[in-house]
Amino acid sequence: MDRDWLFVRTVDWLEAVVSRQPPDEFELLMASGRLRLLLLDSSPLVEQVNTSHRIKIRYRILRHRQGPPIPFREDLVLWAIPDGLSPDLAPPGRYVPIEDVKRDQLLHERVMIYKGEDVTVADLIRHVAHVVGGVHAGVPKTDRESKLDELADQFVIQDMNPAVRSLRSIVMVVIEALRPLRAAITGERSA
Repeated sequence: MDRDWLFVRTVDWLEAVVSRQPPDEFELLMASGRLRLLLLDSSPLVEQVNTSHRIKIRYRILRHRQGPPIPFREDLVLWAIPDGLSPDLAPPGRYVPIEDVKRDQLLHERVMIYKGEDVTVADLIRHVAHVVGGVHAGVPKTDRESKLDELADQFVIQDMNPAVRSLRSIVMVVIEALRPLRAAITGERSA
């Protein structure tokens, strides 16, 4: 199978997933496996297909540098930014700095705190892919994964598992960043 074709079809599929209103939980669950393929595998697909194109890929995110205030954090059960990573989903009238980051910075961006446990973009993708069922329906192996599993029993966001629902914003950031590479592969002009 041609890697370029796989990349283009993956990006197109992810774009279709996030365009659905309301979002479909099963498709977002499956998107975790596609995000893992693109960004987290030992040889991420993005890097494989970009070797010949050498596109400078930057992920545009809302940069929530601060979490909740420290006194509040001690009693905090949940702090999350389910739609708070993508600039396209920013609420009107609320300013959060927008920053272009590299892949590793995106993957280390904190998107949730649950019972004192910081959860990054990479943590969320791995958990949904390997525990919730996006790739494998597994069992939690770490305290963080156990807490994320517990979170799904305690809270819902738009009738969905919060970890799964939070992938929507991550997918939006990723497909926007990959548009120039997709255009270089297909010969189309990037929007």
